[in-house]
Amino acid sequence: MRMLTSSEIEKIHARLKSLQIQYTEVYEEIFDHYCTTLENAPALDSPKTIAKLNETFAWSVVKGMDKSHQRFTKKLISQMQWEELKFWKEKNHNMPYLALTMMILALVYIYLDLVGMTLMVGVFSLLCIPIVWYSIGKDVSFSIKQFRIKSSKAFANQLINRSGICYSGLSYLFIAYANWNNSNPGVVGTILTWLVITPLLLYMITLMQVALNWKQKQMQ
Repeated sequence: MRMLTSSEIEKIHARLKSLQIQYTEVYEEIFDHYCTTLENAPALDSPKTIAKLNETFAWSVVKGMDKSHQRFTKKLISQMQWEELKFWKEKNHNMPYLALTMMILALVYIYLDLVGMTLMVGVFSLLCIPIVWYSIGKDVSFSIKQFRIKSSKAFANQLINRSGICYSGLSYLFIAYANWNNSNPGVVGTILTWLVITPLLLYMITLMQVALNWKQKQMQ
């Protein structure tokens, strides 16, 4: 095993940057593979080794790795959210908070009806978004030109996307009810509203908890 020269490292970075890799995790994995392979190859064979690695990690391969990592991250976050809902587990302490949230939601419905309830849930989800972004911290970047918030890390990127989608769904729901004015949606409409709002609210709460847990692990 040998030490890589600064020229070799620059060539690796130049190649990887040209591939426009979306996620840091994928970039680091490929970079590590390049370095390990070159360290175990003679210095004279460096150009041939780099050329072979470039063929191995072609554009289509790298984009496939990005998508694969994205799918894995989506599945991981969904599993983590589901674990947060398992209040019957000994290590899960979320039951009191979930019960309190549902009680507040019921009281808001009693006093403010469906429009007030959807507004309250929408405001709550809006307040959750900064908490999610705070948990992600330095991994977030904001593009003024594209007016887009994103992250180079798949986990953080999925948290941003999910919080935004959830808030958008609740906002559209509030707008729909507000446009009904004082019309009565009836028993069926009320039940359907509860069936839509409750999962969305639980989704946002668990997403916030996952984000906070992730920040805590990052700080360790």
